[in-house]
Amino acid sequence: MNYFKFLSIALVLSACNSTPENIPSITEVKAIETKTESTKQEVKKATKPLERDPSFIEPKEAISVNGPDNITRNLIQDRNGNFWFASWCGIIKYDGKVFTNYTVKENLERFHALSLREDKAGHIWIGTVEGGLYRFDGSSFTRYTIKDGLASNLVYCIFEDNKGLLWIGTNNGVSIYDGKTFANYTTNDGLTNNVVNTIIQDNHGIIWLGTKGALCYHVPSASVTNGPVKIIKKEGPFADVRLMYKDKIGRIWMGTAQSGVLCYDNKLPDGIGKGKAFSLFTKKDGLSDDFVTCITEDTKGNLWFGGDICFYDGKKFTPLKIKEVQNSTNVFCIYGDKNGNVWFANASGVLLYDGKKFEDFR
Repeated sequence: MNYFKFLSIALVLSACNSTPENIPSITEVKAIETKTESTKQEVKKATKPLERDPSFIEPKEAISVNGPDNITRNLIQDRNGNFWFASWCGIIKYDGKVFTNYTVKENLERFHALSLREDKAGHIWIGTVEGGLYRFDGSSFTRYTIKDGLASNLVYCIFEDNKGLLWIGTNNGVSIYDGKTFANYTTNDGLTNNVVNTIIQDNHGIIWLGTKGALCYHVPSASVTNGPVKIIKKEGPFADVRLMYKDKIGRIWMGTAQSGVLCYDNKLPDGIGKGKAFSLFTKKDGLSDDFVTCITEDTKGNLWFGGDICFYDGKKFTPLKIKEVQNSTNVFCIYGDKNGNVWFANASGVLLYDGKKFEDFR
């Protein structure tokens, strides 16, 4: 039984705002459904999880005073103050003194780590490139793959909603995990594209999904776990939202590929999908780069953006013209920690910026 009912709304952008247009006809909806056969054929190619990534970068040691020295795609700080890194040499934890590579220490399957999330129970979830999903409960790791019901072994993003459900964005749709089983939703259920880059929940409980080709939102139902989903799609920045970040006052910031950054202010009375709810910032407004690869907020309330690194104090964008981070193509993640520092994950490892100077952990 499908719980998702999809509605496509075309948007025409006007300056920083957008206006909804026509609902698609039944003929157009049928056309979407007929596209799923090719997707089925692609899924058949990935019926067996890999046991090892042949391009995995084997580190010299499991425990070191040095951090990763290669591609690091993501990082988070857990409730205990430890930092976790998703790197091309595996899953790494930093306790403030040493870096522990758990992929090597626990002899896990060798895969590039890509995404990270800490859930409400304190478990650390790690998404990999073709290696599936890992959960660390503080003492051991559990691996989930397509054999266990996961939609794909390539996990782009992980998010836990306010009901405790885990939403997993993959290259084959969305998996929703309730702690026991996975429920999967793909183009077969109405998604315009199976590539799900980013997922977040706003202060009103709305689930937002950034896919390749569409920005979607899901309004949860009190009686049905997975209620209707509407799709905001088509032209401009809505076509390729790469990441989303919720700031301290509840606004959702959406980084795009080549179109700048969208800001959705869910406090506005216009409601979901209405033009005045969205603002668009580009290089014309002071943003350093229209290709926005990462977003974070520091303890002072400044919002940080990359590609070319800049921060926004609510009034203007200020570029960070420091040689360590000037190469925008290498910055994959920015993270503001609890101590007021800002971390940068790039193609060479991780850097810490304390507001005055950088510390390189290689």
